[in-house]
Order: sequence, then C-alpha cells, then structure tokens
Amino acid sequence: MSRVERYITLINDDKAPGQARRAMRNALLAWEYGDGVVDVATLLASELVTNAIRHAPGTVCVTVRFGVLGEVLAVEVYDESPVRPARKGVAAEDESGRGLGIVEAITAEAGGRCGFKPAGRGKWVFATLKVPPVPESVHARELAGIGAFR
Repeated sequence: MSRVERYITLINDDKAPGQARRAMRNALLAWEYGDGVVDVATLLASELVTNAIRHAPGTVCVTVRFGVLGEVLAVEVYDESPVRPARKGVAAEDESGRGLGIVEAITAEAGGRCGFKPAGRGKWVFATLKVPPVPESVHARELAGIGAFR
C-alpha cells in the first residue's frame, strides 16, 4: 500500500492557518486530487490549525502533517498543550467556537473520523477522510523528492 506524506512547521500566529491551507492545497494538487478533496481537506487543515493557535497559547510552533495511506487522507496538527480538545456550546450569534463541530461533521460525512492522541508534552489532533488512492506515478515522484517541501 503506497503512502505519501508531507509536513510543515508553522509559527503559532494568525498567519498559520493560511500557510497550512496553502501547503495542503499544493500537496493535494501535486498528488492529483480534484477540487472536491482539496477544498474539504484545506478546510480541515485550517480549522485544526486555528484551534491549535487559539487554544494552545504557550505553543511556539505547530506542526501540520498530512498524508494519504491507501484510501485514507489524514490531517494532523501537533501543539504543545496537553489539554484535550472539547466542543463548545455556542449560541447562534457567536462568531467563533464551531471549529471542532465543523471538523466532526465534515469527517463523518466523508467517511472519516477525528480525535486526538497525546504525544510528548502536547497532542496530535487529527481528522481523516476517505479518498481515492494516489496514482503510482505520484508515489514515484514523491519518493524521488520532486515537489517535496524544501
């Protein structure tokens, strides 16, 4: 079963969600996924990174790891806070607090799941989606380092 994976470490600031979206989008386009997968995955990456920078303020950097193994796309974000993610009760007029609910709904609809894994001083928060496997030509390019982060 082929696997492609990339990661990026971002400074914990307001630019991080946009940088995560761009990295995710570039990788998925290089892996020959269409707009449907790209749009959903970039939204997940943005929500997970936004949650990390808002709810792990002592974290200097967040690491975003994303990859495809077989027919599963995983988006994972590491922060240095040991506090487990929790969905908030929000009122209709609230402007924030819906991120985890959005992630849960998207992953469930796309045949995936979300959760977290304690790691080191912090945790990985993840979301998965069911996707078509990457073509073998893409796997060969990734192994050769063509299109990888430099």
